[in-house]
Amino acid sequence: MAEGELNNTQMNALLSTTEDQLSLMLQQIYYSKNCKFFYIGLLIISLLLIIVLIIDGFQVAESPLFICLEFLLNSLVTVDLAFRIKLMGLRKFFKS
Repeated sequence: MAEGELNNTQMNALLSTTEDQLSLMLQQIYYSKNCKFFYIGLLIISLLLIIVLIIDGFQVAESPLFICLEFLLNSLVTVDLAFRIKLMGLRKFFKS
């Protein structure tokens, strides 16, 4: 093994440390008092989508603002779901 190369045990330990740091960071974020602002932001984006839909006369496909807001909302919800599954574990997430 050349100098600077990691064997499997060292690589697994390094990856495990990175995974633990990510899990710790996610726990700190989800259990902080400021996490509620993320969900308030999602609610505001949802309300903006409804307002844009009403103002544009229900012509959703022709409104770039609606498409951008919808993409943003779906992206944020997807990232939130992925982080929640990462935090809890796949089996535990779907069992609860």
